[in-house]
Order: sequence, then structure tokens, then C-alpha cells
Amino acid sequence: MNHQTASQYYNKYYYTHNCGIPYERNEHWLEFFNGIATKIIQNINPKTVLDAGCAMGFLVEELRNKGVESWGIDISEYAINNVHHSIKPYCRVGSLVDDLTQQYDLIVCIEVLEHLTTEEIEKVIKNFCDHSSDILFSSTPFDYQESTHFNVQPPEYWAELFAQHGFYRDVNFDASFITPWAIRFINRREPFKRTVRQYENKFWLLWQENIAVRNKLIQLENSLSDKDTYIEQNESQLQEIQSQLQEIQSQLQETQSQLYHYQVESQKAQATIVAMETSKFWKLRKVWFHFKSAFALKKFFFKKIAQLRLIFILILTNGLTYTINTLKQNDTIPLSDDFNYQQWLTKNYPRKIDLILMTESIKCLQHKPIISIIMPVYNTSENFLKEAINSVLNQVYPYWELCIADDASTKPHIRNILNEYINKDKRIKVVFRTENGHISKSSNSAIALAKGEYIALLDHDDLLTPHALYEVVQLLNKHPEADMIYSDEDKINPEGKLQDPFFKPDWCPDSFLSRMYTCHLGVYRRSLINEIRGFREGYEGSQDYDLVLRLTEKTDNIFHISSILYHWRIHSESTAQNISAKNYATVAAQQAIKDALKRRQESGKIIPVEGGHHIVRYEIKNYDLVTIIIPTKNLGNILNNCLESIFSKTTYPNYEVLVIDNGSTEEETKKIIESWKAKEPQRFICQILDIPFNFSKINNYAVSHSKGKYILFLNNDTEVINSDWLNAMVEQAQRASIGAVGALLLYPDNTIQHAGVVAGIGGVAGHSHKYFDADNHGYFNQLKTINNYLAVTGACLMCRREVFEEVGGFEEDLAVAFNDIDLCFKMIDKGYRNIYLPHVKLYHYESKSRGYEDTPEKKVRFSNEIKYMQLKWQKLIEHDPCYSPNLTIQTEDYSIDVS
Repeated sequence: MNHQTASQYYNKYYYTHNCGIPYERNEHWLEFFNGIATKIIQNINPKTVLDAGCAMGFLVEELRNKGVESWGIDISEYAINNVHHSIKPYCRVGSLVDDLTQQYDLIVCIEVLEHLTTEEIEKVIKNFCDHSSDILFSSTPFDYQESTHFNVQPPEYWAELFAQHGFYRDVNFDASFITPWAIRFINRREPFKRTVRQYENKFWLLWQENIAVRNKLIQLENSLSDKDTYIEQNESQLQEIQSQLQEIQSQLQETQSQLYHYQVESQKAQATIVAMETSKFWKLRKVWFHFKSAFALKKFFFKKIAQLRLIFILILTNGLTYTINTLKQNDTIPLSDDFNYQQWLTKNYPRKIDLILMTESIKCLQHKPIISIIMPVYNTSENFLKEAINSVLNQVYPYWELCIADDASTKPHIRNILNEYINKDKRIKVVFRTENGHISKSSNSAIALAKGEYIALLDHDDLLTPHALYEVVQLLNKHPEADMIYSDEDKINPEGKLQDPFFKPDWCPDSFLSRMYTCHLGVYRRSLINEIRGFREGYEGSQDYDLVLRLTEKTDNIFHISSILYHWRIHSESTAQNISAKNYATVAAQQAIKDALKRRQESGKIIPVEGGHHIVRYEIKNYDLVTIIIPTKNLGNILNNCLESIFSKTTYPNYEVLVIDNGSTEEETKKIIESWKAKEPQRFICQILDIPFNFSKINNYAVSHSKGKYILFLNNDTEVINSDWLNAMVEQAQRASIGAVGALLLYPDNTIQHAGVVAGIGGVAGHSHKYFDADNHGYFNQLKTINNYLAVTGACLMCRREVFEEVGGFEEDLAVAFNDIDLCFKMIDKGYRNIYLPHVKLYHYESKSRGYEDTPEKKVRFSNEIKYMQLKWQKLIEHDPCYSPNLTIQTEDYSIDVS
């Protein structure tokens, strides 16, 4: 087809239906090309790059965001029309057959040439080789079904074409970050014999690695042989339980089969290496990756040996009958329709052998407190009630008591079931109330039965996981000071499947004041519960919220178990289904928060938000001066837009704007600054600090020249949206417990740029919910509620001057990156809490005023800043207490970590 026809063919339908996952601006493709851009910079470090067949320019965008000059060309007008506005000048419609007009350090061509005819391919490859000495190339060797794939060829085909121009595979470069079959072709200017030498050297290294794998396999075989001998020597002692060990034996047989399989594969690989031709190295690489999985087999094998050892111990300590009955139990991993959550359950939910190990380890615990489980009951369905009680009976940890208060149920089956369980297990206690008093009175009646050191709350229709109390007591042995413990939770639907796992942060007081997130499973020191007099009447529906608000005012010893220990039942009358099922619960929650503010002597209004949650708007005690600090250089129109939004919208009565001009050279910018001096002579100040750009030095200098009690660091490429933004930030910054206050920053297309910072993402930190729609509620309403974070972005960050000075201001060794994160971490280190406010909104035209990491010096500086953060803040980066370890640090979308 001609170029015009081809351009029309690659239209919206093509990109939506012919690329597997729809090829559009979404997190999958942005993350994919971000990974490729990162690897290119790390491993090749080009200054100029052409993306040949760039489609919608995602790679160009990611490279330019990282400071690499890059361009794109694609035959599709539709694709080029859909590139991001920030890179439109760098992407054009065109054919790869046409002359490229300039030289590039690197040309990248990913899954493009299979779409061309043989004649076109030869021209394109010549074109590439004429305009670069370094080419990253990938073309699918097996996808014949796609209708536009005219030339699906193996790697050796392409290698031969490139070789005609003096380009050969770089055998020491791993290009698999693009596709498994990707190749780096470089122009070999040295004698051909040296190229052969490099190929032979690579061949020898792979040969040696293969020998190492074979030696590992031999060691595993010898180890198996030793164990087989040991089993044979003890065969007479195991005859009585042979039938019960069939499952384990079959697993061992499977292991041996796998070992044999790997041995066969090793022999095949050896033959492949001997017969290998240099143009078929990709085949060897594929075989090698198969062999790497053999090392995982060793771990699997020794786990089975440990299980055998445990069986012997159980026989010796508990007898044959107990062991046989235990082994008869089947593994039951709960099911979920959520594929990612099912993966997590398969990896993390305790299996039979795990529960046995837990049972044995209980004997070694120094502290074995009685846990009193409190369960109010009222007209519960028969099945739900029995399942709830059975989930307690099935606990691995045996030192518990179940304290049930029946709140004068009118359904006759309740008394019958409870009497049945009283007779079944003496650890079950029941009080039958003579009049209905609702859940607070009923719960207090159950508490009155309790004798345990701790109480745990269980709803009459929910379920505990079998290891729930075990995990609690494990934590108590490590932290006997714990006064409150809570866990992660999920929901169980009417089909018995699990859904909506809630992986929670550690204790975050401001998050909790906005939403009751600790919820289930809650375990509390009984003496503290008695001290605060248990549940209060009049707070039904949010009685546990009110309880925890009061209890946590008595203690800071609050601990979180990052594991699902509680299944919340979904049915028509449950708040697990819909908060509107119990609207009175929202009203009660508002009253509980109001009471908490009064006890804490913090005046404020409570604003309801969707989902039954709330935002507290604190009363401003004194309208002290706020200094808004804006560093800038040139880009006068951008600065003007920012200043216009501040002065025209801000209702806070006492503020000044301090612009630090970092050496502007544009006359237009200077005129704009002068115009604002004239328009706002009392509130606008400009200081000139003409030094090499150092964000930390500029802002530290600005603080030293400011007067405000509150300091607001603001980027010049922001725009205020809501008029009370400054009021809302001061409301929080005035509180003695608060360090940094951050805002919701939006891209111009109303997607999220910043909603708090999560440590660990990208190696140091990343923005929460980046690219989500502004209307999205986020992870369990995280976006719509006030939440604690370890850090907020310096693009809009307020703090009290005294806090800033106490932590030593910005670290000037961090000239460009992570200085705001470091500042926030220092506040955390001093005991302050940092906070994100969803009701403070600004647009952030990110990157408009920021340069790129486009020189060797800048790249070295950026690398050093990463190392600085990782060394100084390793503990926080490895575990962000405001984020769950069960959530990914690969992306910013709060998805489950299934790695």
C-alpha cells in the first residue's frame, strides 16, 4: 500500500483492536515506555534519539521527561495527532523510507518493520544505518495472524540485513527490557576478526554458565539420593503411616520428575551450544532463561524436606493418630473473582502445613494471653451465626474465650444455636439479655463476661481467618506494650468468594479522623476499654469508631498487622454492601468526631463527603502572616498566570508573595514582575538571587528574607483553583502535631499529578494516584479524605516557620531532586505528621519551568541525589508506614503486589 493509504489504515480502530491491550494513553503503556526509557539512559546514555515508528510518542515523551533530546516519526496521522501536547513539536508524520535528514546517537525501532514489504525494509535499514551507529531493534518473530504483518522473520534474517551495512549484534548487551527478541545493532568499525572474538567470548561465558547450572543439578540429585537413603533406613518405622504420606510422596516424585526434566533440558542445551551459529544467539538466550528457574527448585525441595521433618516431630510429640488426622485436612485457599487478589491469596493465605507450624510454635511463646472475643448477636441468620462461631473454634491459637451477648433476639433459632455451642466448648460464654438495647449496650454486656487481657471485636455475621488470633499474639510477644492492634480485611460475598481486600496503613491519626479505616480485626487492652467505660449509647452504627477515637487518646501504642485476618460479610443489611444501609451510622460518626474535637480542644466544622466519611475544617485561631515563596526564572507568562490566580482568588486576609528571581534574562518576565510590584505594592516582593539553580538554596534564602509565621513553597507553574485554599492549609499548619501540609495538584486535563507521596516507588518516592481522574475516589476513598503521608510535594507545601527552622530547612546538597521529600522526612523524624488535603486544589503545569537531565553533569548529580536519599532514609523508603507492604511500589495506582 502507498504511504497515504497506510496512514489511513493505522487509524483509531487499528490502535484499539490490533495491539493486544488498546494502544492509548493509559498507565500500562506509559509504564512500559517509562521502563524502556530508563533502561536506555542507564545502559546507553544517548544525547539524541529517534523513535522510528513512534505511534503516539510515549517513548519520546518519557525520554524527554528524563532529559534526552528525542524525536519521533510515524506514518499514522491518527497516532501523531494523539501525541501529548508537550511533545507535539518533536513528532511528525512521515515514512521511514524517506531521508531522516540528521544524525542520531541512537535509533529505536520497536515492532515496526514487520509491517513493511521486503523492498521497503531494505531501504529503511539502509536509512537507519546511514543516520546512526547505534540501533535498538525489535521485530516479532512469530505473530503471523496480525493482518498488517507482511514480513514476520526470525532474528537471523534481520541480523543478515544489518550486517550488509557493517552492523552486528552487540552480544554483551541485553535488550530484553524491550522484548525477549530485541537486539542492539552497532556499527562495527574494528576488524571483523575482533567481532568474531567477542562472539566466541560470549559463547564461552554462556557455556561456563551452563556447566554451573549442570553442577547445581548434580548437587540436587546427590542431595535427593542422600534423603532417599535416609528414608529407606527408617522405612520400617513409617509403614503404619505410608498411606497418609501419599501426597508428600507424590510431591517428591514431581520434584524428581522436574529434576529429570531439567537434566534433559541441560543435555539439549549442551547440544544447542555446540551446534550454535552466531546469528542464532537469541535461541540460546531463551534456553538459558529456562535454566535459571532451576535454582528456584532448590528452595522448593528443601521446603518439602522441612515438611517431612515436621511430620516426624508431630509423631513424636503428639502421636500417630493426631498426625494422621492433621494430614487428612485439605488445603483450602479461598476463591476470589479478582485475579490479582487470587494471586495474593494463593501466595499468602496459610496452608495446612503453615497452620501446623503455627500450632507448634505456640508452645514456644513466652506470653500466651487470653483473648476475649466480643460478639453481640441479634436475630442473625442461622448459617451466618454458625459460621461466625465456627471461625472462632477453628483458631490455631487456643487461648481465647468467646463472649456472646444476645440482644433479646426474637427468632427462636438463636437461643438453640447458642445453647448448643455452650455445651460444645467451655470457652464459649453467653448472656441472654431480657430487653433489646441495641449494639452498644449488647457489646458492653459481652465485655462484662470477659476475663481476658485483651478483647477482640467480631460481628455476628463475619468471619475470622484461622490464624487471626495467632498473628495477634505473635505481635504481642514482640510488642507487649501494644494497647490496640488492627489488621487488614476483605469482604465475603453471598457466593462465598472474597473481594475488596483493604490493605491498610499503619496508625495515621489524621487519616482516622477523616475515615474509620482500622475497623476489623480490632483488638484492645481490656483495662483501657474498662477505663473509657466501653461503648457509648447513642453512637450505634459508629460505636466502634467512637470507641477507638476515645481509646487512642489514652495511648500511642497502636500496632497494625499487614495481613488479611477478617472477612466482612456482604448482605443487604450490612454496611459492607452500602453505607446507606445504615445512614444513622454516618450521623453517629459525625457526633463521635465532634466529641473528639471537643475533648482535644480543637474547634472545627465537620464536612461530610461521599462514602460516609468526613473532612474536618478547623477554626483558625489567628490569621497570622503567610509568606508564599515562588522561585522563578524567565517564563513570565507562566509566572503571571500563577500570580493572577493567587491575588484574584485568595480569600485569606493576611499573606505576602515573595518571588525569588533566579537570574531571569527575558525582558517580558522583568516587565511582568515590575507590573506586579505596582499592582500589589504591599503584598508582592521580588528578590534577585542569580546563582546556578539550586532549589534548596533558593528556598532557604527566601525563608531568611520572609516575615510569615507560615511558609508556603509554591511552584511558578501552578494555578489556584479554590478561593479558600490558603485558609484550609493554615487550618492544618497551625496544629502543633502537623509538619508539612500538601494539596491536590491536577494536570490541565483534570487528572491527578499529586495527592501525597508514597515512599519506595521508583527507588525513592512517587506520587499517590498519579494520572487518576480528579473525580476518582481513589483507594478506599483515599483521594476524597484527609490523609497522612510521609511526604508531600514541594510544588505546594506549607509549614510553620518554626518547624522549617527546627529541621534545618532544605538540604542544599540536594540541588534539584528529592529536597522536598527530604524536608518532609526530617519532619517525620522529629515527630511531626505530614498531611494531604483533598479540598485544596491547584493546577500544576508540570515540566514547563523545569529543565531536563540532559548533560553528564546533571545525570551524575541526579544519581548522587538518589544515593543520598537511599542511604539517609533507607528505613522509611523500605517501609512507608502510611502505605501497605501488600501494595505495589512498581506503580502509583495502589494495586496489589503480586510479585
